Amino acid sequence: MKALFSSISSLLLILLLITACGGQSLQQEATVGETESAMNADGTCIEGFRLFAHKLLATEPLCVSEEPERIIAFEPFEILMSLEAPPIATFSGNLENYAIDFPALADDIENIGSIGVSSSPNIEAIVAANPDLIIGTTQRWRDMYEDLSAIAPTALYDFTHSGQWKEVAEFVADVTNQQTAYESLLQNYEERVSTLREELANSGLSISVVRVLPTGVRLYVLDSFSGEVIDDIGLARPESQQYTHAEMLDEFQQPSFYNISDENLQLADADVIFSWTLGATPEIADQAREQQLALRDDPLWSTLNAVQNDNVYEVGGYWIGLSFVAAHYMLDDLYEHVLDTEPTTPNPFVHSTESGENEGAESQCMYSRNTQRPGTSMLEYLRG
Repeated sequence: MKALFSSISSLLLILLLITACGGQSLQQEATVGETESAMNADGTCIEGFRLFAHKLLATEPLCVSEEPERIIAFEPFEILMSLEAPPIATFSGNLENYAIDFPALADDIENIGSIGVSSSPNIEAIVAANPDLIIGTTQRWRDMYEDLSAIAPTALYDFTHSGQWKEVAEFVADVTNQQTAYESLLQNYEERVSTLREELANSGLSISVVRVLPTGVRLYVLDSFSGEVIDDIGLARPESQQYTHAEMLDEFQQPSFYNISDENLQLADADVIFSWTLGATPEIADQAREQQLALRDDPLWSTLNAVQNDNVYEVGGYWIGLSFVAAHYMLDDLYEHVLDTEPTTPNPFVHSTESGENEGAESQCMYSRNTQRPGTSMLEYLRG
């Protein structure tokens, strides 16, 4: 079947020049290339392929390889790494961010190629990779769906906020035929969460999740990645961060976070504050770090309960992750800073026995999670 992918690579270049975006939904758009040729006239798939359908799938069911081995990840890179189904290629920013957030796992990405930057995917590199599956979000790649489908079966999923991370992980596991791995990951995560939940059951603590920007402070709410993990553990959130996804869209027109001015720093208060700095470029990241240092000298900041009790902790950018990898690193932070103890059960994604491995992510958290280009992609918008 690889020959079929190669035979349509020239067609892709033509499609890129003539494709019109239009206003149709993906369900109304015709598929082309290998996705279509893998389906028989009666709607069944040819040998070696299976019919894939899922509630998050943004298209009609499509035929995908029964055992995909050459996956290109547009967005779900961290998820594929957690499933031990590493893609053959992804955006360079995904690779850079993974190495920064998880230095102990950097060796795992050494053989993964780059398809350029998310603002301008390298089509030639995608074709040359000869993928048998492409995975991405509807929000980013709707207009390129037909072109990508001409290279390989393309599964686009609907993703509205980062609190959906477990749903997306299940989707990725299903389309890659890694359901057993997903169930094992979910069970392991739930066991660690259950243990930590019991240990924190009587704490009564509230947790504030804060990102320091060059121009101010950003707060993360219930339906965000970190918000979902904290909710799983059973810890409370301050009133300022108890918005649901629907309430966020109604009041702030965005899904998982909102920014506050220096005059409203009290909205960042809680019993414990977890914060980090990031930027779309190294320069912006440095500016955010300078803002974080300046924040420590702000008189209003010093009035916060968490600050006065020395309960403000700087963590890594994985607090806006999207995978079991990031979730386990969050659990480690909660053990370290809230319980002041080693995790009862180990982080399955920490390969090294050295306790300082996680600190590497924290010390580098000022650098970009998205250094490949200036501006904000849809995924960065959804994640915050």
